[in-house]
Amino acid sequence: MLGIVDATRENVYAYVNNSGHEERHRRGLLQAWNRNQTVHRIPTPEDLAPTEAPVVSGGFNFLQQGDDAYDSSDDENLNLPSFIRNNTSRTVTIHRSSTGNTVETPVLPLDVVIRVGRQAVRHDQISTYFDQPVATELSGNIVEFTAPRGNDIVAFRMNPNASGDTYSRPGGVNPWSTIANELQREIKDSKQPKEEQARKRRRLSGAFKGNIGLNTPTEAEAVGAMACDFMKGSGNRDYVEKLEKADDDSTPDNWFKCEKMLYGPAGEGGRSLATDATKKYKTKEYREKRKQLRAKKASGGSKDASASSGGEGFKFIPPVPDMIEGRRIHNVVGDNMDCLIRSMLYSALGNIDESTVTICRNHLVEQGVTAPGKMLDLARAAGAMLVAFLEFQAILDAKRGIVVYVPGDFGPVPIDIYPGPNPILLWLSEEHFRAIR
Repeated sequence: MLGIVDATRENVYAYVNNSGHEERHRRGLLQAWNRNQTVHRIPTPEDLAPTEAPVVSGGFNFLQQGDDAYDSSDDENLNLPSFIRNNTSRTVTIHRSSTGNTVETPVLPLDVVIRVGRQAVRHDQISTYFDQPVATELSGNIVEFTAPRGNDIVAFRMNPNASGDTYSRPGGVNPWSTIANELQREIKDSKQPKEEQARKRRRLSGAFKGNIGLNTPTEAEAVGAMACDFMKGSGNRDYVEKLEKADDDSTPDNWFKCEKMLYGPAGEGGRSLATDATKKYKTKEYREKRKQLRAKKASGGSKDASASSGGEGFKFIPPVPDMIEGRRIHNVVGDNMDCLIRSMLYSALGNIDESTVTICRNHLVEQGVTAPGKMLDLARAAGAMLVAFLEFQAILDAKRGIVVYVPGDFGPVPIDIYPGPNPILLWLSEEHFRAIR
């Protein structure tokens, strides 16, 4: 297929080092040749060498369409060990009840886990990167990713022990039917079942747009399972989009359990559906276009700009930094313009209780300082009343300060809203608050 009549080192070397051949063929041949070689290995050509691994903010949008859509081929040159190392926020101790052993496990943003997993699947390196577990933290819930049998990456829900310093699996990998039943039970037990059902569905799909605002371990388990499906193919976004755009009356059974479920990989076809969905994108024309886009970005042709509202020229929008004061910036859901409430809760507590968000919003509306769906200004009456209400409810420590960072011409600019020790840190840009934790 590649036009190589005799697979000698000389012929393979010539093919791999010829940039006129398609990149994925060159890389695949190089990996196939070097896999079992010791003496006659072929060095990686400079244009195929791993690039410096970036530090990411955890706000990656896997549902993006168009030229900016996620394509795992864009990560071909990614230095995976460095990518994991640079994005490890901390480690957690996982206890194996079967052996009594413990494993120190790196905690990575969800998007980093998916991108590493996708490359591991594509290049037959699952055992290399997932023989030992990696973990992600979703609103305070730890999810473990590992490959117990070496051929498939799966997600395990994790429970903390009594002292909270180690984690262990409560059982095996739950089937989607069990997850759907548990989600339905949570909805039924909530104070506003209909509203909670819609919010829960948006939280599940929003996790793949960088909006990490999950409420329960079951939601985290569902997102972990869907993340494993993304590792099988970026086309999995088609199924997550169906979930995102579903009617508010749809139930967890409609999402993951019934015959015509919205999220197809939960059914009979399993993860192969994610792989099949990816294939329809990977036409020859598509690959060529992505190759051109990568070349443009590599030459500095991309621009971090968006059209101004007047349509004349471009207005530069500073990117959201990855970290401030050694803490990571976390995006939150902006539903009902309640990003300030969610950001304060996540920054202070490490999790978001949507019932608390609703109670806070209703209280502010009842006090006449805001209206439903109106953005809250921390520096005005609504913000002051929100802080006072959270302190009165013992959700926030009244002694803590609040600092809001905003983009400036020479980097982030801190604004002290309330003085105090161990301040709650927030980021504000483009009328959207984010948590810093």
